[in-house]
Amino acid sequence: MSDPRRRLEWDGYFHGSIEERSDGVLVAKARKVRPDGKPVKVRPQFRVTEFVVSRYLPGQCIEWESSWPAKPGAVTASGLRSTFGPTAPARR
Repeated sequence: MSDPRRRLEWDGYFHGSIEERSDGVLVAKARKVRPDGKPVKVRPQFRVTEFVVSRYLPGQCIEWESSWPAKPGAVTASGLRSTFGPTAPARR
């Protein structure tokens, strides 16, 4: 989850493509078509999302912040935090 280039592997439902800028910010563009082939209606201000890792403790947690730069009149941000712990042994 910490590798920005692999974000679409676990968060690809809404986004069709992601590019990493030289400053480390990910710029994601909304899907135009759903996996079932139907068109996606996305309001213009939500067509581009920017993601940045705001906190990273290897093996413990990662926190991403997202924002929508085209949303006029307000700074909008939300966050995603994933906390990691030991895994249970596999059952057979």
